[in-house]
Amino acid sequence: AYLVRGFSASDDETISYTNASGLAQNLIVEVDMFTGGGCNTYDLELIGTNGSGGTFGTDYCMANTNSTGLAALISGAGSRVATDNDVTLTASDLPTNAFGFFITSQSQGFVPNPGGSSGNLCVSGAVGRYVGSGQIMNSGGTGTIALPLDLTNTPQPTGFVSIAGGETWNFQLWHRDSDMSGMPTSNFTNGLEVMFL
Repeated sequence: AYLVRGFSASDDETISYTNASGLAQNLIVEVDMFTGGGCNTYDLELIGTNGSGGTFGTDYCMANTNSTGLAALISGAGSRVATDNDVTLTASDLPTNAFGFFITSQSQGFVPNPGGSSGNLCVSGAVGRYVGSGQIMNSGGTGTIALPLDLTNTPQPTGFVSIAGGETWNFQLWHRDSDMSGMPTSNFTNGLEVMFL
């Protein structure tokens, strides 16, 4: 039994699998080489993205589709070790040339269409906004916004705090959008829960 497989007469084979179950999965990758004799050199590269089941945090809270016809996704990369201070958030599948900024909280929530938005707010409680210098960004022609975080200066309504190991934080991106009639609105990505070490 297999989820996906492929065959190739060269070393340029690519296979792709998307976990659509919404649950974590453990997968086994097996490479079989059929040669007439001796061994071959084989480079194996595994790439996982959080938007399709990656390992940096846990996706939660469903995003609504935006004006692209897709739901915008948030992902994270770097290290979950808080003292490494090495985390980058990325939002993809955004409308092109749309402004947006990341928000964060230690509490999850679900508020559909807050303030007339077309999306779902997935954080609650004390919500911090990454709206400092250079943090309100434009998605440009790629429909992507990426922000390296400073975990020692995490915004909260009462000021900045440092994220420590053992804490769980939730992230989301709010962005400008337009509805089906072309009227301005806003939308959100899904949520990303990160437990720091």
